[in-house]
Amino acid sequence: MTSAYGVFATEGLKVQPVSVLKIEDSEGNIIEENKKTPRRVLEIQTCRMINSILSDNEARTPIFGPRSPLYFQDWQVAVKQGLPKSTETVGL
Repeated sequence: MTSAYGVFATEGLKVQPVSVLKIEDSEGNIIEENKKTPRRVLEIQTCRMINSILSDNEARTPIFGPRSPLYFQDWQVAVKQGLPKSTETVGL
């Protein structure tokens, strides 16, 4: 789920997660390097619209309150909560 919502944070670019970025020998020579290649999967404007919806603090207020832990003054924070009555929450 984090990978899917990460696309909104990168304005439509999907980057495959990797566990090893680079392998070097004891002298600093690169043996192998994993180069990330982002791929556009959503248009920028679509991502901005979704981020705007997920960042609407007034829409979250009835459930979380006006100054919940999901609110950061001067920062746009997009949040997606899981199912109703679920404790799962993802922020980006």
